[in-house]
Amino acid sequence: ADPDGVRALGTWNNCGSGRTPWGTYLACEENFNGYFSASEDGFEMPAPFKRYGIRNKDRGYAWGKFDERFDVSKNPNEPNRAGYVVEIDPLDPASTPKKLTALGRFKHENAEVVVAANGHVVVYMGDDERGEFLYRFVSSGKYAAGGDNTKLLEDGDEVMIGGWSTGFLTESGLKALILPSITLGLYQMTLIMRLVRSEMLEVLRADYIRFARARGLRDRAVNFRHALKNTLVPVITVTGLQLGSIIAFAIITETVFQWPGVGLLFINAVEFVDIPVMAAYLMLISVMFVGINLIVDMLYFAIDPRLRVDGRTA
Repeated sequence: ADPDGVRALGTWNNCGSGRTPWGTYLACEENFNGYFSASEDGFEMPAPFKRYGIRNKDRGYAWGKFDERFDVSKNPNEPNRAGYVVEIDPLDPASTPKKLTALGRFKHENAEVVVAANGHVVVYMGDDERGEFLYRFVSSGKYAAGGDNTKLLEDGDEVMIGGWSTGFLTESGLKALILPSITLGLYQMTLIMRLVRSEMLEVLRADYIRFARARGLRDRAVNFRHALKNTLVPVITVTGLQLGSIIAFAIITETVFQWPGVGLLFINAVEFVDIPVMAAYLMLISVMFVGINLIVDMLYFAIDPRLRVDGRTA
């Protein structure tokens, strides 16, 4: 194979395909993992390869015995050349099949191509590995009937932030965030609303609120300037705890809405006994909890003037 990794030799185990509007076909390299093996005794398969289902023993094809490219212990980078959608042009015998790296690398089950109403090309794909996800690719360019569309599937809809590219901040990425956000936030919001209401009802019966009304202050000033600030201490406490639980326990939401977040990362690490990733996840969550509690304590000091007075007195 090409040592630079630009040209791959062959494509195999091509599953369901998709047809593009410009006449090419998308062949999907599905269970490519079954062709790789490791001849070295005691070879530790890297965790990323385990996620693709690559093991020390193949599925009986024995390709690694006759071609060292498929022996991971001798060529550890070769699996990185498999697991792509391959674009094939059957009407041009001189064309070279092209592996579309922008469509992601996994065990592609299929690639369904549609043209959106705004002209962008959308490809829906599914991962055949257990516990994985559905994916959607949105082209950055628009389909032009009769024009040159050969590069549309090589550049996705993304935003560049310095040297980092992401599709999260695009229009389609933000739209995909709506339902998970509602799912995670709706219950927490109702809890906080009930807490604010109960605290406000108690504070509005206080003597200083009656005195403020007797001075002729408007309801807006009474409610927001005097009453609300005195209800925020328990509200901030509960909000900080709920925010920490959202961060730590969003695994179910990520699974339902097919968001590959840190929750899925932790589940995969548990499945493959990836101790460093598990330790890093737990450490990250612990640091975030400590940081949230620190911010909550600082907000106490900013909101409650009694704490500032006590601090100056001390």
